Amino acid sequence: MERGADGDSARSAPATGRPRRDWLLPGVAAAFLIAALFSTGVVVVVQEVRRHEAEGRAWQLASAVAHDFAERLDRSLSASYALATLVRQGQGRIENFDALATEMIRVYGGISALQLAPGGTITQVSPLAGNEAALGFSPLNDPKQGPETRRVIAERRLGLTGPFELRQGGVGVVGRHPIFLPDEQGREQFWGLTQVLIRIPDLLAATRVNALVEGGYAYELWRFRPDDGSRHVFASSGGNLAGRPVEVQIPVPNGHWTLSIAPVRGWLAPLDIAVGGVSVIVFSLLVAFAVYLLLRQPHLLRREVERQTEALRASEAQYRALFDNNPLPMVVYEPRRQFILDANRAFLAGYGFAAETLRAMRLPDLYPEEERSRLADYFAELSPGLQRCGEWHLRGKDGRVVDAEVTVLDVVYEGRRARLMLAEDITERKRAEAALRLQNSWLKSVLTHFPGGVSVVDKNLRLVEWNEEFRRLLDFPREMFTAEPCTIEDFVRYNALRGEYGDVDPDAYVAAAMERVRQNVPHHFERTRPDGTVLEVRGTPLPDGGFVTSYTDITERKRAEARLLAANQRYEELNAELEARVAERTQRLAAEVEERRLAEAAVRQSAEWLREIIDTMASGILLWDHAQRLAAWNEAFKRLYPHSTDLLRVGVHRDELRRGMEERGDVLRSDDAGSDWERIGEWERVLPDGRIVRIERLATSEGGRLVLQTDITDLRRTKEVLARNERMASLGNLVAGIAHEINTPIGNALMVASAMGHRIAEFDAALASGPLRRSVLDAFVNSVRESDDLLERNLLRAANLIQNFKQVAVDQTSDRRREFDLATVLEEVRMTLLPRLKHSPYRLDLESEVGLRLDSYPGALGQIVTNLVENALLHAFDGREAGLIRVRARALPDARVEIVFADDGNGIPAELLPRVFDPFFTTRLGKGGSGLGLSIVLNLVRDLLGGDIVVASMLGEGTRFTITLPQKAPLQADAAA
Repeated sequence: MERGADGDSARSAPATGRPRRDWLLPGVAAAFLIAALFSTGVVVVVQEVRRHEAEGRAWQLASAVAHDFAERLDRSLSASYALATLVRQGQGRIENFDALATEMIRVYGGISALQLAPGGTITQVSPLAGNEAALGFSPLNDPKQGPETRRVIAERRLGLTGPFELRQGGVGVVGRHPIFLPDEQGREQFWGLTQVLIRIPDLLAATRVNALVEGGYAYELWRFRPDDGSRHVFASSGGNLAGRPVEVQIPVPNGHWTLSIAPVRGWLAPLDIAVGGVSVIVFSLLVAFAVYLLLRQPHLLRREVERQTEALRASEAQYRALFDNNPLPMVVYEPRRQFILDANRAFLAGYGFAAETLRAMRLPDLYPEEERSRLADYFAELSPGLQRCGEWHLRGKDGRVVDAEVTVLDVVYEGRRARLMLAEDITERKRAEAALRLQNSWLKSVLTHFPGGVSVVDKNLRLVEWNEEFRRLLDFPREMFTAEPCTIEDFVRYNALRGEYGDVDPDAYVAAAMERVRQNVPHHFERTRPDGTVLEVRGTPLPDGGFVTSYTDITERKRAEARLLAANQRYEELNAELEARVAERTQRLAAEVEERRLAEAAVRQSAEWLREIIDTMASGILLWDHAQRLAAWNEAFKRLYPHSTDLLRVGVHRDELRRGMEERGDVLRSDDAGSDWERIGEWERVLPDGRIVRIERLATSEGGRLVLQTDITDLRRTKEVLARNERMASLGNLVAGIAHEINTPIGNALMVASAMGHRIAEFDAALASGPLRRSVLDAFVNSVRESDDLLERNLLRAANLIQNFKQVAVDQTSDRRREFDLATVLEEVRMTLLPRLKHSPYRLDLESEVGLRLDSYPGALGQIVTNLVENALLHAFDGREAGLIRVRARALPDARVEIVFADDGNGIPAELLPRVFDPFFTTRLGKGGSGLGLSIVLNLVRDLLGGDIVVASMLGEGTRFTITLPQKAPLQADAAA
């Protein structure tokens, strides 16, 4: 037989045409350049993002340092106001200036010297040591300080001059406050200046600027000179700032300073730049290598085609041998008239024809009569080339009809067009397929009616067979079975994500589980699902890979094992009876007897294990039957009630056991909650020795009761200690704020009292010297009146702060119950929180109905508001320049009140909202958050005040806490306290 003429001519024709251009090297070079440009752009973008992140961290640190610097500078400059007041009271004179100045330097802090400059010339300095060069100096006439000094006088307000080189040495700034006194006609005339000298090194040493150096930053503190606008650096860490520094402005009187910082080693580490460059080169080389392999493939294909062509030319002589010796039945026929031209040995042997007989036949003669009608139409419409014709019936010489799978191919036979037909006998294969389909239907029927769940996975661990009971037992959604086959890993991950295996890391658990599965060994274990269902899982490896696994619901069996604890004797008798029956059985039941014996051994072992588990539990357990008689107990119950252990026996009545425990002092006689047999649920019991026991009573399926008793004394004491510590921590913050706030009015009162003493001494001297003039008396009376007004206002403010602090402190450190006005308590708490909010951009607004009287615990209520405010300041306004906290209180029906605490901060993510009241849960661990604030709020509201609290929040829209309280706290809250 010969190949087709077209194919021969195509192979024999020599390759013609123009030689192809080799694009291998240019393509590789272009790919390398494009990849290098792309990866370089990616690396540059990544480095820029890192630089922006580093600048953000540096800006936060610089802002904190600048804020601290500005506060300390403002506090030091405020001494000039007090000094100016003394000058006005003394009508331009201050007696004992050195003593007063020394006291003011100590009170205000951060001041190097205080100066008086009548007429603009310095005449008094304190301390004088080291500042002698400043005496007689006139800043008005100084070419450098003159313009700023004259501007301060013109604007009649505190001004800051400098920094500049001090006459007494060093660099510093001077805060100047102009003083104007009335003359005899009542017109104000310039008297002079009060000056506060602050040395820049001393001011920097008192701030947190060293945190910049410790953090690896270099810094410069500078300003623009007011005379020429040039940049004046007056403090730095040394050296120039690398790259583009981060700048934060510090507001000062009549201007601002700028703090610039930059990392010493630059914003980007040299190692990161080197790694980026190496990454660009490696990525470009990999892309170039991939393009090289892609462009090289056509060369390899052309060589392979040439080699195959040579092989085909060399094998022409083998075609006939392949045809004759092919094990598949093959026949060649003429397409138009369908005469049979040739057949191979396999066809002649399989169908029983002789070669001469077959050549005298036509193709339809090989088919049964019923198929010849469609045969002519089918083969007449066949397209050229290889065609798979499907299954047909062929008839052998002996009349036997066989099933054959027919494939035809156009060929050239002895120089003319012909068709080669392969007729593979598939009769046995179809019989095997029919038997396999029958077996599969049986298997599916078995799977459908199998009492347990069954799953089959292939060697790739994909689910290929299952039954509905498998899906129901494991509660998988139907969507996992309708799309592409899921793998074992998909099912394990689904269970891990929905908490089927407890609180585990899903990725780590899935990795460990798949490692065990890939060991391909038999497995047998039991698993308890979250709903209490107990499943027995048995897995057997398949020969070709994969597993067949069965899942049996043994929940009832497990419950039966639990009931065996109270019926061991009955099962022993049953076991003896079963053993007697086993002895009488015939040999053909030996397998069944052995299986039952193993099952009973497993039941006994399970009962022993269950007994050991129950005895090792920390909670005491009592099991009562429906007649209220004791059926079982564990060792923990004996440890819980050691004096009543000898009363425990099977069958003892519940009332009898209770009376015995009361007589021995293990329980109180007044405990009526536990005497009600119908009561189901949880409650707490206080034992005579002070221990607190949580009791949980459950109903059994037989009408009995299962009672769990747990000692929660240590847990309750721990919660009380945590709540007490949190209150003391809040009180500590309150003390620090109040001390800072009281310092200013007390200091002012002290200075006014000192000045008043000097005025009285002067008045005594004037009185002793002779007749007293009216002008002197008027001046003295006016001075006394002004001093009395200042002294009264400052002392009144201090007294109010101390009174509010005293009331709040007493309330917050004790659980004293009393009647109080809600608006008054909330206002007292707000006053104590003002120092905390004074130097922050956040406000606290309070609005409460007047006349709301509560019989409750004001200390707990104050701690609740304090904790909510601290929580808002710590979490709600992170990254915000301003914020508002609103507290609203109003009356509700049924003798209740509602307190709404709301802020306009960042809000709480939805996934974190259910956990905000959990103990020790915080998103600011290590940054001031302990995780106990809101947990203590929840306990105080519900346990002590007898109310409830709910929280609502949306990201970007703030958080709202709504507290509902009874106007009279419940009595059990007092007892628990």
